Amino acid sequence: MDSNWRNFDLPAWLATLILMILGGVLIYSAYEASQPAHTLIENLVFRQGLFALGGMVLYFLAAALDYHLLIRLHRWLYLFIIVILLVTLALGQIFFGARSWFEVHAFTIQPSELCKVLMIVVLAKYLGDEKADLESPGPLLIT
Repeated sequence: MDSNWRNFDLPAWLATLILMILGGVLIYSAYEASQPAHTLIENLVFRQGLFALGGMVLYFLAAALDYHLLIRLHRWLYLFIIVILLVTLALGQIFFGARSWFEVHAFTIQPSELCKVLMIVVLAKYLGDEKADLESPGPLLIT
């Protein structure tokens, strides 16, 4: 686990932190200053801060995770992607013209965004195998 932190990209983390703080300031100046929220959960700056905190936790978890584990689990990840997309198709709610959202209390979640990232891992494993003949159209048709 120490080897993962040795390669931690501190400048990228600091840039992410600065952008999150700047985003909160811009949300406050554009909306909250003129129309204050009635409850804490309606406060857009507070909500943005919650999402930023959750994103930072996921950022550190991803940095601590050995990506070889994801490569070994590529078949299960693909199955998870298919299941979550089918559940979204069946039970998802329509927001902004797309049935790709789940409403959880006061928040909406778009599982397809997670699926995009996981699909990159699955395709990297599949296309990275030495047995894949990338000169033929077969791998393109399968993926």
